[in-house]
Amino acid sequence: MKIALVHDWVLNLGGAERTLIALHEIFPNAPIYTLFHKKKLTSRYLPNTKIVASRLQRLPFVMTAYPYLAFIMPSIIE
Repeated sequence: MKIALVHDWVLNLGGAERTLIALHEIFPNAPIYTLFHKKKLTSRYLPNTKIVASRLQRLPFVMTAYPYLAFIMPSIIE
């Protein structure tokens, strides 16, 4: 059975991110798909995890301007 974990974004360590970490402990081989993430955070709490980010990850301002990009996020996450 193939399993993948999907999360909108990983920018801080809140409740949703802690749930993602717990799910990844249950399914350690599952890749994580996300729109964008802070690499320092994911490398600390999800080491050796395959994280696939969308093309939004390449935008230099995405970590601060993501609320203004909400209108395109549904089409990008598909």
